[in-house]
Amino acid sequence: MSSGKWAGPRPEIDRSDIDTLRNGIAERFPDLQFELSSLNGRPRIQGETDTWDTAVKVGHRLSDIWYELGDDKEVIVDLTSRDAPEMATTPPIAGFVSAVPEEADVVVIGAGIVGTIVAQKLAVLGNRVVLLESQLRAGTGATRLNNGMVHSGFDPKPGTLKGLLNVEGNRLWDKLASDLGIKLLRTGSTVVSLTDDQDERIEEYYDRGAAKGVPVEIISGDELRKIEPRMSKNIKRALMTPTTGYIEAVEAAEKSVEILRHVGSNVFYGVTVTGFEKDETGVTGVDTNAGFIKTKLVINVAGLFADHVAALAGVRDFTLHARRGTLVIVRDDKDTPYRIGAGPVPSPYTKGGGVTLRPYGTLSLGPSAVEQPDRFHCVPTQEEIDWILEQSVLIYPEIDLSHVVEVEARSRASSFGEDFIIGPAAGLPGFYNVSGIQSPGVAASPAIANKVVTDLLQLGRITTNTTHYREVWR
Repeated sequence: MSSGKWAGPRPEIDRSDIDTLRNGIAERFPDLQFELSSLNGRPRIQGETDTWDTAVKVGHRLSDIWYELGDDKEVIVDLTSRDAPEMATTPPIAGFVSAVPEEADVVVIGAGIVGTIVAQKLAVLGNRVVLLESQLRAGTGATRLNNGMVHSGFDPKPGTLKGLLNVEGNRLWDKLASDLGIKLLRTGSTVVSLTDDQDERIEEYYDRGAAKGVPVEIISGDELRKIEPRMSKNIKRALMTPTTGYIEAVEAAEKSVEILRHVGSNVFYGVTVTGFEKDETGVTGVDTNAGFIKTKLVINVAGLFADHVAALAGVRDFTLHARRGTLVIVRDDKDTPYRIGAGPVPSPYTKGGGVTLRPYGTLSLGPSAVEQPDRFHCVPTQEEIDWILEQSVLIYPEIDLSHVVEVEARSRASSFGEDFIIGPAAGLPGFYNVSGIQSPGVAASPAIANKVVTDLLQLGRITTNTTHYREVWR
């Protein structure tokens, strides 16, 4: 193993930068009463807003100003709102099934699609992994209600982790799907323009995708309708992304758990992290409602509650906010299945609604993207459902909405920097964050796992048993 050095604590923010941040917020939000300080080397804002939407806008503005001062976008936003005085910001504690083992090489917190793929890769490489999940099965959070889209990578901005890991992850999914024994539907997808404004932005996304080496092509509406005649006659042009695919995210998480167990590691359900033990060398153990685990390496993949877990370790330097996504799942046309998914031009914080395919005979309509203060309770509104159906019919006017299989919502873990947060926590050796994993998290998940492994190998924190790896992965 190599022995790279774990990053030390970040310096506190200069007073002049704090003043610049404060003035920037006050200029945009003159009626807001707030306090601004430095916490773990990042700006922290505290106060109360009239609405939660305003709180989110303040957080995004703080991130933008902070980025202008350097090359960092993550900020700590401790704002409440008068329209949502009570909210769930910590995970509920369920009853655990069995006590956790006394010791592990690695403790991974969170058994969504990313956590399970990271955990099984570490286990296959010969590390004793304990995977902890606060709920009673794998993939119950955002993984549970997910359109399973393996995005091509045209959308995320160049220079972001999203942009890098989406493109890389898309290329890795054929091998990973084969290794997991799950179905990957590689039909490609389209982004369509229905208005002149959307049509202009098609060019922007073409350039963005091409710059990253993503296969993209612009075709006319008539050419698109030759591929799928049920597309709306109002579609002007379409951006074709032939490498887009679809999986069932819960299936991927469950198969990853099977591999984890096959190589001698395990997952423990109903287990909530309550604290960490540390000394001068870094992490020494994890306290849970099911017992104490001695370990020197923790990987925080706790979804919407990853910032809460980081706070328990004393290294919170980011804040997550819940972005609710509602999906309407309907049966595909049994006799003539839809040939390609389609969605509108993305907005700044979501890829928008639309119609996407699924591997086993259903279609996803949506999702929506609505900020909400409560991280756990998630209920779709009539307004969201109506919007999803309207967007879908604009693209596929003949879609049969009478065969609804499911309507449900889950919240995505979005940081105010709106990028993935992946890497060693500054100032605490042995604590590694994999946080803020919103879309394109499914597509990026195999590349995220590779990054985690590469970083930890360079830091000398994990072992590799390549013989064992080849045996399991053929």
